Amino acid sequence: MVYPETTRRVPLSFVRHQRPMLAAIGRIALGAVLPFARPKTNPSVFLPERRLISAPSDDLATRYAAWSGTPDGYSNTLPPHMIAQWSIPLATTVLRQTKYNLATIINQGVSLRINGDLPRGVPLQLGASITRIEETAGRARVSVALTTGTQTDPTIIEAVMESTFPLPGAPGEQRKTRPQDVGDWDTIGSWRTSKEDGLNFALLTGDFNPIHWIGIAGKVSPFKTTVLQGFGMMARTFEALDQDGRVDFVDVRFLKPVTLPSSDVAVQISQSPNGGRVRVLGPDARLHLAGTYNLRAH
Repeated sequence: MVYPETTRRVPLSFVRHQRPMLAAIGRIALGAVLPFARPKTNPSVFLPERRLISAPSDDLATRYAAWSGTPDGYSNTLPPHMIAQWSIPLATTVLRQTKYNLATIINQGVSLRINGDLPRGVPLQLGASITRIEETAGRARVSVALTTGTQTDPTIIEAVMESTFPLPGAPGEQRKTRPQDVGDWDTIGSWRTSKEDGLNFALLTGDFNPIHWIGIAGKVSPFKTTVLQGFGMMARTFEALDQDGRVDFVDVRFLKPVTLPSSDVAVQISQSPNGGRVRVLGPDARLHLAGTYNLRAH
């Protein structure tokens, strides 16, 4: 099945939904220009964060689902990958306990364990905690565990966000983005981006990194153009993968950003009885995203 490009723009007024992320961006910017405001060393113990937030608006959830590729889906529930909208601000709160410059963060991937449906119209209970820090080869690799649920069921969605921070004097990280594995791959869907998708996704989630929506920022970046957010790649790929609503776990790595605009990228799977591997392959045979997924039994 081919998933069409979403061309309808998200109204600029949706920025009103992103106040927590905008506040987080402000704190990140302050830490970048005032390095003395950051800890000199990492603490021996990182404190977890818990927060109860108001239910996301129906309008926001509906437009987010449509952008992701399911305009008629999630009528009574929230997309599981919509955690990007409410969990990243909380993740930045726990990451501010580290000594790293959050302005240099590179989001390398995310896993989602889906234990049930997130209901609409219900306040969300959130949790975030740092579970791993490893410094090696000029990089600090940090894992943040994120939970989303309700007050009575706080772990409906369990996620782990994987990020890296370059250490002083570190060389640029080189990633292999051409397929290295062999096997039988089936194309199950495709999606493409419009020029406005970086801004659209920012208005839906609060990820206003300039390289996603400001032309000059993209041109001076290593990508030489604006690119789609990693969580945006994951959202559209998940919806192509979860056509029968049976995916209960997905773990993906962001390998090469999708440019804005782009031609069709293929969502491919290599199946096993209870899941398999998933990847997003560009027309130039480069990998944009790769990972694994599990299925619930019938």
